[in-house]
Amino acid sequence: MPPFPQFLIRRIFAVFASLVVITMILYAGVMLTPPEARARLYVPPGKRRANGWNLPGDGLTEALDPTATHHKWTRSDAS
Repeated sequence: MPPFPQFLIRRIFAVFASLVVITMILYAGVMLTPPEARARLYVPPGKRRANGWNLPGDGLTEALDPTATHHKWTRSDAS
Protein backbone atom coordinates (compact mmCIF):
# COMPACT_ATOMS: atom_id res chain seq x y z
CA MET A 1 0.00 0.00 0.00
CA PRO A 2 1.34 3.48 -0.81
CA PRO A 3 2.52 5.54 2.15
CA PHE A 4 -0.06 8.36 1.91
CA PRO A 5 -3.24 6.19 2.09
CA GLN A 6 -1.63 4.17 4.86
CA PHE A 7 -0.92 7.41 6.74
CA LEU A 8 -4.55 8.56 6.29
CA ILE A 9 -5.96 5.26 7.51
CA ARG A 10 -3.75 5.31 10.59
CA ARG A 11 -4.57 8.95 11.29
CA ILE A 12 -8.34 8.39 10.99
CA PHE A 13 -8.14 5.35 13.27
CA ALA A 14 -6.08 7.30 15.83
CA VAL A 15 -8.56 10.18 15.85
CA PHE A 16 -11.51 7.81 16.27
CA ALA A 17 -9.75 5.86 19.04
CA SER A 18 -8.87 9.10 20.86
CA LEU A 19 -12.46 10.31 20.62
CA VAL A 20 -13.78 7.06 22.08
CA VAL A 21 -11.26 7.01 24.94
CA ILE A 22 -11.85 10.65 25.87
CA THR A 23 -15.62 10.13 25.79
CA MET A 24 -15.33 7.07 28.03
CA ILE A 25 -13.21 8.98 30.55
CA LEU A 26 -15.63 11.93 30.67
CA TYR A 27 -18.64 9.62 31.03
CA ALA A 28 -16.94 7.71 33.85
CA GLY A 29 -16.23 10.97 35.64
CA VAL A 30 -19.88 12.00 35.43
CA MET A 31 -21.06 8.58 36.60
CA LEU A 32 -18.81 8.77 39.67
CA THR A 33 -20.79 11.82 40.80
CA PRO A 34 -23.70 10.85 43.06
CA PRO A 35 -27.13 11.00 41.36
CA GLU A 36 -28.45 13.51 43.90
CA ALA A 37 -25.58 15.91 43.15
CA ARG A 38 -26.28 15.61 39.43
CA ALA A 39 -30.00 16.21 40.04
CA ARG A 40 -29.25 19.40 41.98
CA LEU A 41 -27.93 20.95 38.78
CA TYR A 42 -31.49 20.97 37.45
CA VAL A 43 -33.12 22.72 40.42
CA PRO A 44 -34.46 26.05 39.05
CA PRO A 45 -32.47 29.15 40.02
CA GLY A 46 -35.45 30.55 41.95
CA LYS A 47 -35.38 27.54 44.29
CA ARG A 48 -31.73 27.89 45.24
CA ARG A 49 -29.32 30.56 46.35
CA ALA A 50 -25.56 30.95 46.11
CA ASN A 51 -24.69 29.52 49.53
CA GLY A 52 -27.41 26.88 49.86
CA TRP A 53 -30.93 25.90 48.99
CA ASN A 54 -33.80 28.30 49.38
CA LEU A 55 -36.25 25.52 50.24
CA PRO A 56 -38.03 25.26 53.61
CA GLY A 57 -36.90 22.42 55.86
CA ASP A 58 -35.70 19.46 53.87
CA GLY A 59 -37.38 20.75 50.73
CA LEU A 60 -34.58 19.66 48.45
CA THR A 61 -35.12 16.03 49.43
CA GLU A 62 -38.85 16.42 48.91
CA ALA A 63 -38.27 18.06 45.54
CA LEU A 64 -35.95 15.26 44.38
CA ASP A 65 -37.94 12.30 45.80
CA PRO A 66 -40.27 11.89 42.78
CA THR A 67 -37.25 11.88 40.50
CA ALA A 68 -35.41 9.43 42.74
CA THR A 69 -38.41 7.11 42.79
CA HIS A 70 -38.85 7.30 39.03
CA HIS A 71 -35.20 6.53 38.32
CA LYS A 72 -34.86 4.03 41.19
CA TRP A 73 -32.00 5.60 43.13
CA THR A 74 -32.21 6.05 46.88
CA ARG A 75 -30.72 8.52 49.31
CA SER A 76 -28.17 5.85 50.33
CA ASP A 77 -27.03 5.67 46.66
CA ALA A 78 -26.40 9.42 46.70
CA SER A 79 -24.14 9.35 49.77
